[in-house]
Amino acid sequence: MRLCAFFLFALMLAGCVEYTPKERVFIAHRGGNMRYVAAGENSLEAIRLAKRAGFKAIETDVRLTADSVLVAMHDHSLRRTCLNPDGSRVDKSFKVADFTMEQLKKNFVLRSPKEEMRTEIPTLEEYLKVCKEEGLLVFIEPKLRDTTGRHYLDIMACADSIYGRGNYIITSNNFANGVIRDSLGIKD
Repeated sequence: MRLCAFFLFALMLAGCVEYTPKERVFIAHRGGNMRYVAAGENSLEAIRLAKRAGFKAIETDVRLTADSVLVAMHDHSLRRTCLNPDGSRVDKSFKVADFTMEQLKKNFVLRSPKEEMRTEIPTLEEYLKVCKEEGLLVFIEPKLRDTTGRHYLDIMACADSIYGRGNYIITSNNFANGVIRDSLGIKD
């Protein structure tokens, strides 16, 4: 309950949600899973399911591929969230950062018990476009440790180009917050 209240408060501060005492805002965490993985985590299908389930906002995590493409992915490893294209389990702890985007799309699909829902790992741009089409407020959590801040700026530039500045939320760990706010001087 505290986490929900925190996010609602963040939305109110950002001016993205008008709060009335009768309204509740629920955030889909990595998509519409609802204790059952119908669609893969952070998949484009999970966004659509979240919308159909009545969510107003969605959270996603961002990682970086070997060729510096931003992707919607929570774990650093592909083992829990992905399958091989034939539907078999990924038995090794392959890291997202060790593959190019082309290699990820060719060698892995997002885990789902439904074969038709096993889809490619989306880029951040693909993910945000579908979130915008579905009318969902997006919380973007960088999961990369970027001392230069370059990739955090890339995340914000991507979100700015799709949502417009001030129409999304960057939520992050203390390290990323420090780089964004202190090193890059971004306070808004």
